[in-house]
Amino acid sequence: MAVSKIYTNKNKTKISWKVVAYIPTQEFDINGKQIYKHHYIGCYSTEKEGKKAERDFFNNLENGRVELNSNATGKDIILFYIDYAEKEGRYAKGTIENYKCIHKYHIGIFDTVLVKKISPALIRLWRKNLIEKNLSPFRINDCIKLLKSAYNHAVREKVLNSNPFSELRNETLPKKIRRRFSVEELGELLNSCKKVLPDYYCIFTLSCLTGMRVGEYSALTLDDIDFRNKLIYVNKQYTKGELKNRTKTVGSTRVIHPSDMTLEILNWHISRFNITEGLLFKDSKGKPVSPKWVSRRFNKLLLLNGYPENYIRVHDLRGQYVDMQHSVGTPTEQIAKEVGHSRTSTTSDVYSQILKEVPREMNNRMDKKLFGKIS
Repeated sequence: MAVSKIYTNKNKTKISWKVVAYIPTQEFDINGKQIYKHHYIGCYSTEKEGKKAERDFFNNLENGRVELNSNATGKDIILFYIDYAEKEGRYAKGTIENYKCIHKYHIGIFDTVLVKKISPALIRLWRKNLIEKNLSPFRINDCIKLLKSAYNHAVREKVLNSNPFSELRNETLPKKIRRRFSVEELGELLNSCKKVLPDYYCIFTLSCLTGMRVGEYSALTLDDIDFRNKLIYVNKQYTKGELKNRTKTVGSTRVIHPSDMTLEILNWHISRFNITEGLLFKDSKGKPVSPKWVSRRFNKLLLLNGYPENYIRVHDLRGQYVDMQHSVGTPTEQIAKEVGHSRTSTTSDVYSQILKEVPREMNNRMDKKLFGKIS
């Protein structure tokens, strides 16, 4: 336990007692010495309070309760979760950095507050401040998601008894404008792409006709394509400059059933660019093509064909694939498997625009069957 002097003005000083615990881990350094993890317990105005907090901390630790417990602050909980996310292994590097950014800029109000003192009034004040700073509803929801996840993790680990953010509702999001190409427009774009941007043609095809994510087709290798059985194996991704032997989620690891035309275009790409092994899509340094390169190529294709720049995003082509599959009557469950959604509601609610036209199309087909014409 250390004594810290805080100077309040020229003549007076305020003494506080800073309590830090050093806990042995199961790790050892290169010299064979056991590594200790330090944990900040808190800062107290008297030595008596500091010693009590220190005793409570080690009592909780000895009794199997994780070190945070009753003296946990908001900062403790967030760092406890981020530390878990970094060591757990399935969280992307970008996700971890996003968590740290949210903590630094948007939820610091809870850092020095004991969790047991986080009240509904404080949460309302925090939310009001974010809205007054004109933070977007999307970012506010990111903050809420992190808070709920971090405190739920602490509850699961028996660090806390309850989550003060469990009833916090998300912000209502503005309705997105989701543009789509017609089948004719998409056909024209594919033909144009082959002529003017041949290096992007196969990627554009995979975007439109398989619903793969950018990071997934960037990581594709020749061994991932089974031409004999007409399958594409999606089991890795390229994200934040790293090639990872895992996909975005567990459900994203999947087998895709490409159309014959898609396989034909894959064969054309392999032959045209003399690919004998490894990655299908490489930059000049032999690394997977980056999302920025893909976006630039797609925007160039749009401009060359008379569309405004950023008319739609590359990622929206994934939704285009879902819409086309719905339009030809593919069951939602099968579409979800193809695009790697663990829940069919994501496929229907988020990506598909065409479902709202299904009742009319259904009745048109009935008219055709009964009367031989479409109304």
